[in-house]
Amino acid sequence: MNIMLLSPSGSFASALESLPLDGERDHVALVTATASDSEAATTLIRLGAAALPARSRLARALERSVIGRNIKRLSPLDGGWRFASAARRSTELRRAAAEADLIIALERDSALAAWQVLHRWARPGARGLSGLASGRALLTSRRGAR
Repeated sequence: MNIMLLSPSGSFASALESLPLDGERDHVALVTATASDSEAATTLIRLGAAALPARSRLARALERSVIGRNIKRLSPLDGGWRFASAARRSTELRRAAAEADLIIALERDSALAAWQVLHRWARPGARGLSGLASGRALLTSRRGAR
Protein backbone atom coordinates (compact mmCIF):
# COMPACT_ATOMS: atom_id res chain seq x y z
CA MET A 1 0.00 0.00 0.00
CA ASN A 2 1.27 3.47 -0.87
CA ILE A 3 0.70 5.81 2.07
CA MET A 4 1.19 9.59 2.01
CA LEU A 5 1.50 11.39 5.35
CA LEU A 6 1.30 15.19 5.49
CA SER A 7 2.90 16.87 8.52
CA PRO A 8 3.92 20.54 8.06
CA SER A 9 6.01 20.70 11.24
CA GLY A 10 7.36 17.18 10.96
CA SER A 11 6.53 16.70 14.64
CA PHE A 12 4.64 13.46 14.03
CA ALA A 13 7.51 11.85 12.17
CA SER A 14 8.71 10.00 15.27
CA ALA A 15 5.22 8.52 15.72
CA LEU A 16 5.43 6.76 12.36
CA GLU A 17 7.19 3.87 14.00
CA SER A 18 3.93 3.09 15.81
CA LEU A 19 2.08 2.44 12.54
CA PRO A 20 1.60 -1.25 11.73
CA LEU A 21 3.44 -1.21 8.41
CA ASP A 22 4.58 -4.13 6.30
CA GLY A 23 8.13 -3.18 5.37
CA GLU A 24 8.08 -5.13 2.11
CA ARG A 25 4.66 -4.08 0.81
CA ASP A 26 4.07 -0.60 2.26
CA HIS A 27 5.63 2.53 0.82
CA VAL A 28 5.40 5.65 3.03
CA ALA A 29 5.88 9.18 1.66
CA LEU A 30 6.21 11.85 4.36
CA VAL A 31 5.46 15.39 3.18
CA THR A 32 6.78 18.08 5.50
CA ALA A 33 7.89 21.71 5.42
CA THR A 34 10.94 21.07 7.56
CA ALA A 35 13.64 18.46 7.79
CA SER A 36 12.72 15.19 9.43
CA ASP A 37 14.81 12.36 10.75
CA SER A 38 12.13 9.70 10.40
CA GLU A 39 13.46 6.41 9.18
CA ALA A 40 10.00 4.88 8.75
CA ALA A 41 9.32 6.99 5.65
CA THR A 42 10.43 5.49 2.36
CA THR A 43 10.25 8.88 0.64
CA LEU A 44 10.72 12.28 2.27
CA ILE A 45 9.28 15.30 0.44
CA ARG A 46 10.38 18.66 1.85
CA LEU A 47 8.33 21.66 0.75
CA GLY A 48 10.64 24.24 2.30
CA ALA A 49 10.28 27.26 4.55
CA ALA A 50 7.57 28.84 2.37
CA ALA A 51 5.18 26.19 3.69
CA LEU A 52 5.62 27.27 7.31
CA PRO A 53 3.17 29.62 9.04
CA ALA A 54 3.91 33.34 8.74
CA ARG A 55 5.59 34.92 11.76
CA SER A 56 5.04 38.56 10.83
CA ARG A 57 3.91 41.30 13.19
CA LEU A 58 0.48 41.22 11.61
CA ALA A 59 0.17 37.45 12.10
CA ARG A 60 1.19 37.77 15.76
CA ALA A 61 -1.29 40.63 16.29
CA LEU A 62 -4.13 38.58 14.78
CA GLU A 63 -3.38 35.71 17.18
CA ARG A 64 -4.40 37.86 20.17
CA SER A 65 -8.17 37.65 19.70
CA VAL A 66 -10.79 35.18 18.55
CA ILE A 67 -11.85 37.43 15.68
CA GLY A 68 -8.22 37.93 14.68
CA ARG A 69 -7.56 34.18 14.61
CA ASN A 70 -10.61 33.68 12.40
CA ILE A 71 -9.46 36.42 10.03
CA LYS A 72 -6.00 34.86 9.92
CA ARG A 73 -7.46 31.42 9.06
CA LEU A 74 -9.09 33.00 5.99
CA SER A 75 -5.93 34.75 4.80
CA PRO A 76 -2.64 33.72 3.17
CA LEU A 77 -0.99 34.20 6.58
CA ASP A 78 -2.51 30.91 7.77
CA GLY A 79 -0.20 27.92 8.11
CA GLY A 80 -2.66 25.55 6.43
CA TRP A 81 -3.06 27.87 3.45
CA ARG A 82 0.72 28.26 3.11
CA PHE A 83 1.35 24.49 3.34
CA ALA A 84 -1.35 23.76 0.74
CA SER A 85 0.08 26.43 -1.55
CA ALA A 86 3.57 24.93 -1.32
CA ALA A 87 2.09 21.46 -1.91
CA ARG A 88 0.39 22.65 -5.10
CA ARG A 89 3.75 23.83 -6.45
CA SER A 90 5.57 20.55 -5.73
CA THR A 91 5.93 18.22 -8.71
CA GLU A 92 7.47 15.57 -6.46
CA LEU A 93 4.33 15.60 -4.30
CA ARG A 94 2.13 15.26 -7.39
CA ARG A 95 4.07 12.20 -8.55
CA ALA A 96 3.78 10.57 -5.11
CA ALA A 97 0.07 11.47 -4.87
CA ALA A 98 -0.68 9.80 -8.20
CA GLU A 99 0.38 6.48 -6.67
CA ALA A 100 -1.03 6.97 -3.16
CA ASP A 101 -3.69 4.59 -1.85
CA LEU A 102 -4.05 6.36 1.50
CA ILE A 103 -3.51 10.05 2.34
CA ILE A 104 -3.34 11.02 6.02
CA ALA A 105 -3.33 14.60 7.32
CA LEU A 106 -1.40 14.39 10.60
CA GLU A 107 -1.84 18.02 11.69
CA ARG A 108 -4.53 20.70 11.46
CA ASP A 109 -2.41 22.72 9.02
CA SER A 110 -2.18 19.76 6.63
CA ALA A 111 -5.94 19.16 6.26
CA LEU A 112 -6.42 21.55 3.32
CA ALA A 113 -3.37 20.18 1.49
CA ALA A 114 -4.53 16.58 2.05
CA TRP A 115 -7.99 17.40 0.71
CA GLN A 116 -6.51 19.07 -2.38
CA VAL A 117 -4.11 16.18 -3.01
CA LEU A 118 -6.94 13.67 -2.65
CA HIS A 119 -9.26 15.51 -5.03
CA ARG A 120 -6.74 16.78 -7.59
CA TRP A 121 -3.90 14.28 -8.04
CA ALA A 122 -4.66 11.06 -6.19
CA ARG A 123 -5.76 8.07 -8.18
CA PRO A 124 -9.42 7.02 -8.10
CA GLY A 125 -10.17 4.88 -5.07
CA ALA A 126 -7.61 6.58 -2.83
CA ARG A 127 -8.76 7.26 0.73
CA GLY A 128 -8.15 10.30 2.90
CA LEU A 129 -7.97 10.34 6.70
CA SER A 130 -7.29 12.90 9.40
CA GLY A 131 -5.04 12.04 12.31
CA LEU A 132 -2.54 9.37 13.21
CA ALA A 133 -5.07 7.39 15.27
CA SER A 134 -7.45 6.91 12.35
CA GLY A 135 -4.56 5.84 10.11
CA ARG A 136 -3.31 3.38 12.72
CA ALA A 137 -6.85 1.94 13.10
CA LEU A 138 -7.25 1.46 9.35
CA LEU A 139 -3.84 -0.15 8.95
CA THR A 140 -4.44 -2.41 11.95
CA SER A 141 -7.81 -3.56 10.58
CA ARG A 142 -6.14 -4.22 7.21
CA ARG A 143 -3.53 -6.36 8.89
CA GLY A 144 -6.23 -8.34 10.72
CA ALA A 145 -8.16 -8.91 7.48
CA ARG A 146 -5.24 -10.72 5.85
